[in-house]
Amino acid sequence: MDVPVVPGRCSFPAWSSRPDRLLIIKPVNAVLGWVFRSFNRLFDMSPTARLDVSKIIRLLVVVMIVYGGLLFLTGFQFVRAPTGFIPDRQGYLILNVQLPDSASVERTQKIMARIEEIAATRPASRTRSASPESR
Repeated sequence: MDVPVVPGRCSFPAWSSRPDRLLIIKPVNAVLGWVFRSFNRLFDMSPTARLDVSKIIRLLVVVMIVYGGLLFLTGFQFVRAPTGFIPDRQGYLILNVQLPDSASVERTQKIMARIEEIAATRPASRTRSASPESR
């Protein structure tokens, strides 16, 4: 059953027949009016306002072209970079293993032993050191 909306019976002021009765409309209109009047005043004070806007638009186009080129180069580098690449720093490989907070020390030691086994199969891995630390 549809109930007709009667302005006099609604408790929310948005259903008022005059929207200017809303308490928020007048302050918002005052603030926005002040902002736009200030902008127009500053815009009218500039003798080369149209020239300034055209320069900004041209600069925006150049910036967008440069940005698009940087996005393209970023994508190109992601495709070109080898997968599984592990960088090393002066012969050291630092690996952080983080298990869930409830993981036991035995589980952590088993995982560290497995990582050491994998590292031992690599010919470049001469010496290894694993230290499981607890917080």
